[in-house]
Amino acid sequence: MPILEISNAGPESPVGAPSRRDADTTANSECAACQLDIAAIQVGPMPLLHKMRLLMQTFRSSLVLSALAALAFILTPVQAQAPGRDLYVANGCYQCHGYEGQGGAALRIAPSPYPFGAFAQLLRRPSNEMPAYSTKVLNDDDLRAIFEYVRSVLDPPAVTDIAVLR
Repeated sequence: MPILEISNAGPESPVGAPSRRDADTTANSECAACQLDIAAIQVGPMPLLHKMRLLMQTFRSSLVLSALAALAFILTPVQAQAPGRDLYVANGCYQCHGYEGQGGAALRIAPSPYPFGAFAQLLRRPSNEMPAYSTKVLNDDDLRAIFEYVRSVLDPPAVTDIAVLR
């Protein structure tokens, strides 16, 4: 690979400034972005091509990370259980238990600590102020979908793990 010599006489670098050869780089080391022999590049204005290649490498990395973050958001367990969440909202569960089952006017129900049979029993014949959801109001398949949604909600972080609250 040819060695690229760049003059260090420029507005950003005084004549006689130390070269990169004198810094931490070793001979024959290459820039990962453009494979320039950076040991031969002296301190001074960075070549425009080199700047552009570094910028493109950074842009590509940012783009990949953004795409992965978007994919992670799309594939969260709550998103995967959209039909159960829709039924949960449509049947008014959120009014007392909150949109994520976190509790409010009623108990916290997510993630569900109950097996399906106990969950169904509590909805069909509640022992408190909650209205009963008979099979005429909520069929077994819809009840199962709501249960799966409630079970898919992740535990909130511990208070000690929230930096703002420390």
